[in-house]
Amino acid sequence: VFDVPGSNCCVFTCSSNYLLVGTMPTNRFVSDSDDEHGNTEKEKILIHVFKIDFTAKGKQLFSSKDTVCTIDQTEVGGTVAMCCTRHEKDEILICATEESTIVFYTLNSTNSNKLKPVYLFKINPHDSEGLYALTATTNGEFLVSSEDQTVSVWQFVNDQDTTSKLAVKRKTTLRGHSSPVKKITQHPMNKLNIMTTSDDGTSRMFNVALATAESDPPGHLQSISATEFCFNKQDAQYYIASSDSDGFLKFWKPDGVTLIWKVQLKAQSVGMAAITSLKSFRKNIIVGMHSTIHIVNVEDGSIRCTCYDFNDWINAVGFNNNKIVAAGDNNTL
Repeated sequence: VFDVPGSNCCVFTCSSNYLLVGTMPTNRFVSDSDDEHGNTEKEKILIHVFKIDFTAKGKQLFSSKDTVCTIDQTEVGGTVAMCCTRHEKDEILICATEESTIVFYTLNSTNSNKLKPVYLFKINPHDSEGLYALTATTNGEFLVSSEDQTVSVWQFVNDQDTTSKLAVKRKTTLRGHSSPVKKITQHPMNKLNIMTTSDDGTSRMFNVALATAESDPPGHLQSISATEFCFNKQDAQYYIASSDSDGFLKFWKPDGVTLIWKVQLKAQSVGMAAITSLKSFRKNIIVGMHSTIHIVNVEDGSIRCTCYDFNDWINAVGFNNNKIVAAGDNNTL
């Protein structure tokens, strides 16, 4: 665990050799009293880049002193979502920003083997509507979810008329939700099948190639906050976990219609019921909430263990190298 300097609302992603932590400003609004005293200097909003190294025992170590470089996101208001992908020989960082734009950087190393992120260009994918989720597919496309109730699908194209020799074009738009689309989850085996979650209380499964809604899986009475595919080795199928703003976690058969079990989870802080994030590993589901992480057994929904290492909202959870990773509003990862 380490502090991310001068930041809030952490999001993170991994490239081939680096961990990237995106941030939002600690103070997102300037008060009238600040204006009166002339305190108008902008707080720097950065993406912190850490080298992924392992000790002889395989333990992954990070500290705030391990930052190999930073990417300044001050002018775009901070990072709300990001992912890494490859186009030909280049590794590319894609960032959704607070100002509703998408910014692109290359993550190539210099001759001295030092990482030097290079700004490429930015786009306004949803006509200044708020952006929520961002994910890249294995076939070189990336998807963006928005306040406008849609998910746009984009692909990289070579463009000799631009400085970077690279551009993007919209391939299609996925429609069907009646409220903002908050998250996108890819099927682990078929990357062209995605599941979206929305404030309209539904999730939808889309085939990106066909750009048609295949089915309407998990149902909740409240806003769905996260979904996750969970692999079952016994029948080699992917089951579906879904969660909502009331703290309900539901587990469905692969058809997305048959409910196996549901459980209502509690956070340490009274009144903070929403589940914010899910991640499956082995026969468990990591559940992020306010100040709380639950490890839930996929077989029956029982809680295997609970951690209270945060004092604010947990925004993202992950699992890698036998370790759970979590990022939250208390400026820590």
